[in-house]
Amino acid sequence: LLLRWMTFFLQWPLVILPTLADLPPAQVRDVEPDGQKEVLTSMRTALLAPLLGLPGLAVPVGSHGKLRTGVQIMAMRNREDLCLDAGEVIEAAEGVVQPIDPVPA
Repeated sequence: LLLRWMTFFLQWPLVILPTLADLPPAQVRDVEPDGQKEVLTSMRTALLAPLLGLPGLAVPVGSHGKLRTGVQIMAMRNREDLCLDAGEVIEAAEGVVQPIDPVPA
């Protein structure tokens, strides 16, 4: 799998993936057995970079109601600079995201 990704990066230096394959889960859904399975399934793309030892950067890029959504930027090994440069471009377009006040479930 790593060889296929490294070959991919020879032609395309970056890939942008969703951080989650679905919208962020509702509060406390991730502590319920069915919810945990949904969250883990949704995180498949977020686990690629750390499992393969590739640099990755998660960047917020919008919201769905009060829930933040985002993308993950991945690059070839030792090219963290590309992830950070792309993240800077996205942040300039999206604006700096301020933290929200937590609310009870």
